[in-house]
Amino acid sequence: MGGIQPGILNQFYTEENKDNGFIDRILTCYPDVDVERYNDNEMDAELLQWYEDFIIDMYQKVKRNVVKYDNENQIESIIAVFTESAKKEWMRIHDEITDMQNSATENEYMKSMLPKQKSYIPRFALLINTLDSMTAADPFPFDIICKESVLKAERLSKYFINMAKKIKLKSTETFELKKILYTNKSKNKKDQVQELMQLNPDFNRSEAADLLGVSRQTINNWIKEIK
Repeated sequence: MGGIQPGILNQFYTEENKDNGFIDRILTCYPDVDVERYNDNEMDAELLQWYEDFIIDMYQKVKRNVVKYDNENQIESIIAVFTESAKKEWMRIHDEITDMQNSATENEYMKSMLPKQKSYIPRFALLINTLDSMTAADPFPFDIICKESVLKAERLSKYFINMAKKIKLKSTETFELKKILYTNKSKNKKDQVQELMQLNPDFNRSEAADLLGVSRQTINNWIKEIK
């Protein structure tokens, strides 16, 4: 897990990384947030303690009750299975993804990440099922994956797909802006903005400001003058 600046992230969205599947192996969170002013808000101490206790308790339970060793001191594998209703949901999700892969209308870039979701969703379901089994009022086996866990995994997968679409759109937009600005690099910055306006009146003002090294307000002022 880690963080990265959007401008640097865009550099990873190359044709080479798209073709070799590198980008499809990254699950990205890209929320729209504003920088907050100072405040005195603090995490609830009881919540922090609950989280610490939960993680330690889960680790101890797994260590005591789940991990088993064979005669050669190797960890024995555990096979997790779907309930009948969970398997039906998984089959539905799998086939919906397959239909998207075969669709003539689906974006080709998005098609490249869809196969990965077929492997991610069962993993998400197992993780969610395990976490929920640790906190349920009526305990249930972590390795028997229920319908609810599969549905939650589907929602999580759709979130990551939407984030990928968002980043791909932004990366493509940035690439187009860079291409236009490079073509007009001999012109002054205001004239470059005019070129952007002529090609796309709704171009991303913030991204253009970053690429030109000016403020967004400067971009807006130039646009008013151009209009």
